[in-house]
Amino acid sequence: MKPFVDYYREAGISPVKQDVSNLGRHYAGRDGLYRHLGIPALCFRGAEVIEFGPGSGHNALFVASMNPSRYVLVEANPHGVREMRALFAEQNVRANIEIAETLVEDYATPDRFEFVLAEGLIPFSTTPHVLARKIATFAESGGVMVITCCDAASAMGEILRRFIARRFVELDRPRDERVRLLTQIFEPHLRTLEAATRSAEDWVLDNIVHPFTGELFGIGEAIETLSADFDVYASSPHFFVDWRWYKRIPSGDGDYNKRAIRAYRRVVCNMLDYRSNLPPHDETLGIEVLRTCSEVYALMQRSEASGEDVGDELVRHLDELRGLTQEIAPATAAAFASARTFLRSARPDAATLAHFEPFFGRGMQYLSLIRRPGYR
Repeated sequence: MKPFVDYYREAGISPVKQDVSNLGRHYAGRDGLYRHLGIPALCFRGAEVIEFGPGSGHNALFVASMNPSRYVLVEANPHGVREMRALFAEQNVRANIEIAETLVEDYATPDRFEFVLAEGLIPFSTTPHVLARKIATFAESGGVMVITCCDAASAMGEILRRFIARRFVELDRPRDERVRLLTQIFEPHLRTLEAATRSAEDWVLDNIVHPFTGELFGIGEAIETLSADFDVYASSPHFFVDWRWYKRIPSGDGDYNKRAIRAYRRVVCNMLDYRSNLPPHDETLGIEVLRTCSEVYALMQRSEASGEDVGDELVRHLDELRGLTQEIAPATAAAFASARTFLRSARPDAATLAHFEPFFGRGMQYLSLIRRPGYR
C-alpha cells in the first residue's frame, strides 16, 4: 500500500474527496452501492464496522449515519486524517468512531468485525494479494467484506490517457504545472461522465500524475486470493446470476467463486467501456481482452520508468483491441482507433481524440464476500 501513502504524504494531498454539498444525493448514491452489494443500509445499525483507507472520510459519512455500535477507521495519510476529523466535526457526526493513524500493514487488534470495508485501496498497491489477505483477517465468521477491484480492462481509459498526457506535457515539468495543464486537457473528457463527484484536478492527481508503480487486482484475482475462506456474495455493477435451486448448493454443484469468475470473463467488454451494455459474450474473448490490456499496462509502467519509446508496441496492442471489439462494440473500437491516430500523429491535436474523449472503463468494481461460517 505504501506507494499511495508515500505519494499522498509527499504531495500533502488527499485527492479522494467527494462532493457532499447535496448530502441527500450523496447518501442515495452510497445506499445504491450497498444495495448492489446485498447490504441494506440498516445492516450497519448497531454493527461493528472497520474501514481501511477511508481517505478524507466522505464515503464514511453514510455508514456513520447508520449509527454502528463501533466504527474503526484505519488511515495512514495524515492529510486525509485532518480532513476527515474536520469533515466529521462539520457534519456533526455522533457515531462511535475510532481513528487509527497507521498503515494497514501495521494495524493489529484481536477484535473481529461484522463488516470490513476497503474501498479504492487494494489495486495498485505493491502486494495487493498480501494486503487483501491481511484485511480479510478482521472479518468474523459469517461477516461481510467489501473491496474494490480493478484490472487493466476496466482501467484502460486511464492507462491510455497517461500515454496521451505525455504527448501534451513532459513528465519532468513541476507537478503543479502538469496538473494545471492536464486538468485543462482532460476536463472535457470528464464532463462526458454522468454523476461524477470528484473534481477534475483531483482526478488528474490520482490517475495521471500519480505514479502507477503497483500491481492491478482484478475480480478474478481477488476471488482466487480470498477463496480459501470467502465466497462471493454480490457485486457492483452486478455481473453474475446463479440459477441453482438453493437446496442443490450444498451438493457441490459448482461453487459461488468459480461461477463468478466465469461470469466476469463474459462481461469484460462492458467493463472495458462503461457505455456498453452488452449481453454476455464468449469467455475466450474476455480472456483475450484482459490479456491484451494487461500487456498495455505493463508497457505503460515500463515506458514511464525508463523513458523508453514504446510507440510501435502500443499501436500493435491498440490494433489488437480494436479488432477484438469491432464486431460487438463498435464505439469502443472507434475509441481505440482514435487513440491510435493521436499517438501516431506528428503533433498532438486534441481534435483527433473526438471518438476517444467519452471512452472510460468501469474503473473500480465492488465485491462483497462472506467469510464462510463454521457449519460449512
